[in-house]
Amino acid sequence: GSDGNHLPGMLESGVLEGLLHVCRSRPAIRVVVMGGDQRVYDALVVPAWQKMLWPRIAHDEWPRYLSRIDIGLAPLAGEYDQRRGWERVMEYMVMKIPWVASEGSPYCAINRYGAVVQNNAAAWENILLEMVDHLGDYRAQAAGEPYLFALSQDIDENINKILMAYQTLDSVQ
Repeated sequence: GSDGNHLPGMLESGVLEGLLHVCRSRPAIRVVVMGGDQRVYDALVVPAWQKMLWPRIAHDEWPRYLSRIDIGLAPLAGEYDQRRGWERVMEYMVMKIPWVASEGSPYCAINRYGAVVQNNAAAWENILLEMVDHLGDYRAQAAGEPYLFALSQDIDENINKILMAYQTLDSVQ
């Protein structure tokens, strides 16, 4: 997934170079760049038949598109990315999609539900090859505890906690 704010993470994390090596080793691999960012698509220097650029997708269509993904990626780089949320990875988890993310504060609390790597091409390549070669195992794992955890984060499941937090804030004033 990408938009203008994700470009530094894509360029500086090593994920694009890692994907290049994965695509060379496994020609059946296809990489999807979501969000219509032509710059990310162009920076991914794999053959055109191994990559696709999906445009911005309407919210109501998003689950249908996301369900076509085998492995989700969440690269981070720089100080801005260290202040991101975990919603992209939560979407992968709710859809039972195995995922890989850069090490960083946004994913510290959920790193046990996926794979977290250092920002270098070799780390991305190694885990992606492992996941591609054992995709069935990773899908089964993603359908277990990560999926249940993601469901437990739904607002409907947590409305009482939210209301109690507001009551606590109100009593402090």
